[in-house]
Amino acid sequence: MPRHRKKRRTHVPVSEEENKVPITMVCKKGKITNSLADLVMDLRNMLRPHTTRKMQESASSSLNEFATLAKKLGVSHLWILSESVSSTTLRIGRLPKGPTFTFRVNWFSLAADVRKAQKRPHIVSDAELKDPPLLVLHGFEDSRVQERMMSSLFQFMFPAIDLDTLKPQAVKRVLLVNYDREKEVIEIRHYLIRTNPVGLSRPIRKLLYRKIPKQLNTLTDISELLDRGGDGAYSSESEGEGSEDNRCSLVTENNNNTSKRASVILYEVGPRMSLQLWQIQEELFSGSFVYESKSS
Repeated sequence: MPRHRKKRRTHVPVSEEENKVPITMVCKKGKITNSLADLVMDLRNMLRPHTTRKMQESASSSLNEFATLAKKLGVSHLWILSESVSSTTLRIGRLPKGPTFTFRVNWFSLAADVRKAQKRPHIVSDAELKDPPLLVLHGFEDSRVQERMMSSLFQFMFPAIDLDTLKPQAVKRVLLVNYDREKEVIEIRHYLIRTNPVGLSRPIRKLLYRKIPKQLNTLTDISELLDRGGDGAYSSESEGEGSEDNRCSLVTENNNNTSKRASVILYEVGPRMSLQLWQIQEELFSGSFVYESKSS
C-alpha cells in the first residue's frame, strides 16, 4: 500500500507580540484634489511599516464600508481624508468600537513641498522605513479630557518601545505631534535621523559622506577625492557636527562596554499637517459626542 504523506506545519506561528502591533489604514473618501491624494500617499509612507500601502478606494465608498474592510484586515486605526468646498476633514477611528476623532485640516505641506524648500533635500529610503518612527508627543496634558484622549490616540497608534532592548541605531525617524493649547491646534512633523561621528576632520567627513565617483580608477591619488567639491560635503564645520546639545554617546554593537560620541541631526522629510479637533464620538463613526469644538 502507498505510504500516506504526513502533513507538516511549515508556517511560522505568529507571536503574541506581533498580534499586538497596531496597523493603520489611510484612505480617501469622495472626490478630492490631486494634492490631497498625494497627501494620502505621504501619510502611508510616514506611518510605515505597519500600514496598508496599496489601496484602491472607490469615490462612492461609505464610512461603514471602510470600517468593514479595516476590520477584515485587522486594522487598529483608520484614517479617512475627505474634502468639501469649504474645508478638508480628517477622521481617525480606533477599531473595532471607537472612539472616532474628527479633525479639520487647517493646512498641509506635501513631502515634495518640504524637499523643494530645502537646500539639501533628503529622501527617505525603503530601508529607513522598515521600522516605525519614534513618536514624540508634546504639549498634551491630562487636565482636559480631549487632550488626554488625543494623546492616547497617537500613543497607541505605534508599537510600544522597550527601552531595555531598543538599539539607538535602529531608530531612523521621528514623528513629532505637538499640541498648542492656546490655539488648540495639533502640528505634525516627520523627521529623518542622521548620526555623524564627532571629532573627525572636515576632509575625512567629506570622504565618508559625499557621493563617491564610480570611476575611481581615474584618480591618481586619494587627495584628489578629498579636494573635489560637490554634493554631500558639509559647507562648514558646524554643519557636520552640530552644537554640544546635539551630541550624545552611542553604544557600539560589537562591544557593550565602549561608546562613541556622535552628533544627532534631524532632517525634515514631510509631510506637515496642522489639525484642529472638531469633535469626538464615542463609537466608530457614530454614537454620542464626547467632545464638540465651540469654534465654528
